[in-house]
Amino acid sequence: MSTLTISNLGFSFGDYDVFLGISASIPNDGKIGLVGPNGIGKTTLLRVLAGLAQPSVGSVTMARGTRIGYLRQEAVDAFAGRHNTVYDEMLAIFAGLREQEAMLR
Repeated sequence: MSTLTISNLGFSFGDYDVFLGISASIPNDGKIGLVGPNGIGKTTLLRVLAGLAQPSVGSVTMARGTRIGYLRQEAVDAFAGRHNTVYDEMLAIFAGLREQEAMLR
């Protein structure tokens, strides 16, 4: 069983084909890396896989319960003027956890 199946995927900006004919299958325990030259379409592919952009052709099928997270390249805009690193933002999620744990005791 595959976690993610990509079939004949393509994406175009007007007449410009960013990518065409991408097919792949990622098994349940699979890990992948996506590498390539600047401007080749890596970010666009990830946006399509995350559901933030619609492919021009092809399909993406995910196993039930599969979730894809995507952190924009423009992280400065996403954090609205804050100067935290991604690590700082991840830690901020747990900032109030000790107080909440104390309340439960």
